Amino acid sequence: MDRKRELRILLIWAVAAIPLVAQSLAVQLTNASRPGSTDFKVGDRFEIVIIGTANQPVSVRTTRNGRTDWGPVIGWTDMSGRWSTTGQYEKGDFGDWGEAWTVGGRLVSCF
Repeated sequence: MDRKRELRILLIWAVAAIPLVAQSLAVQLTNASRPGSTDFKVGDRFEIVIIGTANQPVSVRTTRNGRTDWGPVIGWTDMSGRWSTTGQYEKGDFGDWGEAWTVGGRLVSCF
């Protein structure tokens, strides 16, 4: 195979792979009151950032004290595939519970 053809095949493969890489999903929970801290205290502000596919619904399922609640769509990713929210922890937010985040029906992450 000549060098030009090899480069053309490589370019076609790279262009085809871009959408697959762009669809990788991630969620990040950060402590906005004490950046770098991995624990949270009552009154700490938080930010949740989700990176996913553009223009897709965002949902979260929470499990607390053995009860699972699948909430409605809480937002949509923007044209770049990003969605975020902020809030502040209150005393009632702590305990044995977990979250499962989805974008466009695909699991992003659990924590």
